[in-house]
Amino acid sequence: MKEENNYKKRSKKGGFIALGIIAAAAVIVCILVGRHFHGSRNVDISGSVEDLEVVEYTLTESPNYNRSGRLVVSGLMLHSIGMAETDAKYLADVFGAPDYNRAGVHAFIDSNTGVVYHTLPWNRVAWHCGGDGMLTHIGVEMCETEAGYYEGNELIITDAAQAKKDCKTTYDSAVKLFAKLCDEYGLNPLKDGVVISHKEGNERGIATNHGDPEHYWDAVGLGYTMDGFREDVHLMMETL
Repeated sequence: MKEENNYKKRSKKGGFIALGIIAAAAVIVCILVGRHFHGSRNVDISGSVEDLEVVEYTLTESPNYNRSGRLVVSGLMLHSIGMAETDAKYLADVFGAPDYNRAGVHAFIDSNTGVVYHTLPWNRVAWHCGGDGMLTHIGVEMCETEAGYYEGNELIITDAAQAKKDCKTTYDSAVKLFAKLCDEYGLNPLKDGVVISHKEGNERGIATNHGDPEHYWDAVGLGYTMDGFREDVHLMMETL
């Protein structure tokens, strides 16, 4: 009887250990799954796409507007302006001048307010990346922060708190705008090559050699990545 009782105790203890191992494995699986689907997210973004303010500001005098052909949208490309400028309307007016032949973009995002200035029709080719990506991707420019300055291609931050605030403002609006556009054009932001940066466009051979917006995000130090951006866009689409 004594040996039998000892056996039962050992069996019971072994059962508890087995259950513990199973429970631990389940937790690990949940963590891994969570990381796969949500671990790359950059930030929690309040509100929904309906909160995004878009100003229709079509640049009808721009050479880009008058000369460009029709764009069959298959993707979206994210840029940052590459200068210490926060005012989207100011930049839209510069790009919209009749004699401005250098570049064109579909929208600017103001880094003070997050307001989007929609400057060219989404389905019109814009000269935003200097390569074949112009024929396939909508181009959106985020304004940057004035809490810093450029030395060559390097952004030097002078007020970290203000720079982070400005950067997050444009980031949040970009997520909402890209979610809206992905929904409108039936695009999956997680599919390869659909939502890309100018830098990634260059790596794919469809854009000029620029490092935006990753260079800007790195300088500000919020830890943003394009993988996180794509995941945030995907999750924002669930609010539509």
